[in-house]
Amino acid sequence: MNNRQVTKTHVEQAKRKLESDQITTGVSKLTEHARLTLYALTTFAADGETPVTSPTVRERYLALCSSSGIDPLSHRQMQSHLSELKMMGVITGRERNLGRRGGKKVLYGLNYDLGLITETLAETIDEVGVHRSIQSFVKNHSER
Repeated sequence: MNNRQVTKTHVEQAKRKLESDQITTGVSKLTEHARLTLYALTTFAADGETPVTSPTVRERYLALCSSSGIDPLSHRQMQSHLSELKMMGVITGRERNLGRRGGKKVLYGLNYDLGLITETLAETIDEVGVHRSIQSFVKNHSER
């Protein structure tokens, strides 16, 4: 189409394409365990359960590693991947004070559209298997 005016729709489409390209490039450079960490967080977002703490993400990360025969990293190493993803802007991490007994915790969530994140994780999802929470976001999925 040869439109003479740039509309709000054009701007939104261009913004989504730019975000998609940035995320795809960034995620493609991540290690296998960083992608698994992002995948684990993505499953909570798909269930509407974010923000979540790193121990909660770790439980799902361990399950994904186990189901795919991958040796998991230590909690500290997995947490460093959360920090890396936060620095990249792919996820959010907000510190919350949970009182004397709870201490300070960082609560993590996705910073981008769930569909976009699952698209960028397609290869990882194919390798590990489709988690039930993201089935509706994954095209041509099959249960492993």
